[in-house]
Amino acid sequence: MRVRMRFPMEVWLRTKIAVVVITSLSIVCATESSAQQSPGSLKTVSVCELFADLASHSGTRVKVRGILYSSREVFALGEKTCTKKFVTRYQILPELLGIREQPTGQYVWPTAFDLIGSSGSPKEGDIKTDEEAVRRVTNMAVQAREAQRDKNTKGDLWVTVTGLLSVKDHYDVAPDTHGTLLASGYGHQGTYPAQLVIETMTDPELKLAKE
Repeated sequence: MRVRMRFPMEVWLRTKIAVVVITSLSIVCATESSAQQSPGSLKTVSVCELFADLASHSGTRVKVRGILYSSREVFALGEKTCTKKFVTRYQILPELLGIREQPTGQYVWPTAFDLIGSSGSPKEGDIKTDEEAVRRVTNMAVQAREAQRDKNTKGDLWVTVTGLLSVKDHYDVAPDTHGTLLASGYGHQGTYPAQLVIETMTDPELKLAKE
């Protein structure tokens, strides 16, 4: 009698464990699927939209359209007409003992993201850069600059960048020996408040600036 009672219980336990394992695997697969959305499934937003609440987008995958700034020391995506700015408060003087409220200033960051490929980022495992897409766009930027010099015109190269956005929890701001404020941001001389690890670049469009 005991043997007969024990066998159905073992079968029930094995079935229960199998159901739990299958359910857990389904949840993991669903989570990974949602985390690894294709670039086409992401909504395209503007640089200004992200700067409206920049810190909340840190660590997320975004698809953002803006103006490409490209030179020997600069590779960034930005916009010129945003009303929302990213601001860091900093202490103007060394800490003064006995003074509760220390004098502070406001450092207004450029409305742009530093752009970097996955090979130069510590988050390389999260995003893989489409190097060929980046080369196509940067070559177009070079050709646009040359054409502008020849025709004495000015224009902006707009592009859509999909990638992983990073924003720091803390920034240091202090004057250098010449009194110029420097901040601990991203890119050349820590110029930018955020960094975008490029996955791909699409839809380049040259827009002539209004006179």
